[in-house]
Amino acid sequence: MTGLNNPWGVAVTASNMFITDFNSGNVFKYDLSGNQLANVSAGTTNPYGLAVSGDTLFVSQATTGTGMNKILAYSISSFSNTPTLTITANLNLPHGLAVSGNTLYVANGGDGTIWTFNATDGTAAGSPLVSGLTGPQGIMVYGTDLFVSGNDGTVKGFDALTGAPLAGFTTITGLSSPYGIAVGPMSAVPEPATYAAVAGLAALGLACWRRRRMSSGGAS
Repeated sequence: MTGLNNPWGVAVTASNMFITDFNSGNVFKYDLSGNQLANVSAGTTNPYGLAVSGDTLFVSQATTGTGMNKILAYSISSFSNTPTLTITANLNLPHGLAVSGNTLYVANGGDGTIWTFNATDGTAAGSPLVSGLTGPQGIMVYGTDLFVSGNDGTVKGFDALTGAPLAGFTTITGLSSPYGIAVGPMSAVPEPATYAAVAGLAALGLACWRRRRMSSGGAS
């Protein structure tokens, strides 16, 4: 794939790939052979993170300015410029997104929080699930485990339901502005001792890669 202008978020379904192109303000849809099929651009200033749930594609819009931080939902099948849902509450430079069941998780890079929303109607929880983070970027939910990368060079684990620190998981440190996270298969209910192995294989099991510098005026 060529011709992109600062591609950022990636999401893949059984038949399509979606990419946010931060500088152009587009979200592109491809088939799995790399052929571009469509794009949406309306309202997607500085598109950042992506998450897929069924026929819905969630896109975070992270930029400075009042009312500019949004989560937009689009129908994957129709993929028109008109979002099916817009979320604006409790957002501060929303970066990474994840969906588990009917819960949408949002990493707020601007205030160090993780917020949850109803993925159907966009209703926010009454308070952040996690707070006190340093520049959270990527986010991944695996079962009831929540992993978050931060621009302080860490990957931290939390309980996806309560927000409590993940028992037995050792915070991964020493990274350089990690962003994306992918979690590989492991036992459905891992014993606490196995988290040490997960941490030791962080480069493979969590697959973090260096976050690139954004263009001036964008989220940081």
